[in-house]
Amino acid sequence: MLRFDDDEWMKILVMYEQTDVKAKAVFAKARIFGEPFKVLREDKTLVEYYTKLSSFRSQYRMIGNNYNQV
Repeated sequence: MLRFDDDEWMKILVMYEQTDVKAKAVFAKARIFGEPFKVLREDKTLVEYYTKLSSFRSQYRMIGNNYNQV
């Protein structure tokens, strides 16, 4: 059995949330035995850029459809 104080538990939770592991037990075993794990980072500027680009493309397509109907 492992016991953690509040600060240690928060550090573990932060590391766990950055991974793609579904179970905390699997994450804990991987950390104890030194297995590597993936850290997922989300680039918010890239998400905004992709959203605006998708919106621009749909607006451009609508203009093309309206032009073809004339």
